[in-house]
Amino acid sequence: MKYKVLSFLLFSSLLTICFGSTSQIYGQDDQDQGLVRCSAGNLVRSSTECPSTDVCPPSEKLGTVVQCSPAQVPKPLQTNGDNQQIGAINISTSKPTYKFGEIVNITIKNVGTEPITFPNSILGLKIENAITHAKYPLFSAQVITTLDSGGSKSFKWNQKDSFGKQVGEGNYTASTSSGSLIANTTFSIVK
Repeated sequence: MKYKVLSFLLFSSLLTICFGSTSQIYGQDDQDQGLVRCSAGNLVRSSTECPSTDVCPPSEKLGTVVQCSPAQVPKPLQTNGDNQQIGAINISTSKPTYKFGEIVNITIKNVGTEPITFPNSILGLKIENAITHAKYPLFSAQVITTLDSGGSKSFKWNQKDSFGKQVGEGNYTASTSSGSLIANTTFSIVK
């Protein structure tokens, strides 16, 4: 028992040294810190709670709301001799924000000139909470699936986790990949 108490005290001291006192981390109120509005519209305490695809300016005045915008990341394109993209995929949702329990409509499209092969029937679709990084499995047949040039396929997600429970409010990322081709989009779930 004596060693457990010493271990706990040592661990608490290390946490305080590394991260400061917990009252400083969690005790600040929103007016002191300012708020951040993610590109999907959510108000959060820190830009780290927005999706990694957001670009957030630094807060210049305390108590103000900082507006983030979606990152415009140029992706290298493979082209053929006619300057047409060989392989490229796009993923999108039907809208940026969904209410609790509302079906999330996701579309994956082959915007390149060549067919793209995916490892399963849902075209490699993955959904992840942008803050907690919790992943929400979508069930699919493990069969190689090809999406022809210009082709698209739509999917519906009922906002449920693997136990059938409603996921929490927040920002989510839907992504797909095939080889070196990667695409993602963000959306929010609100009450």
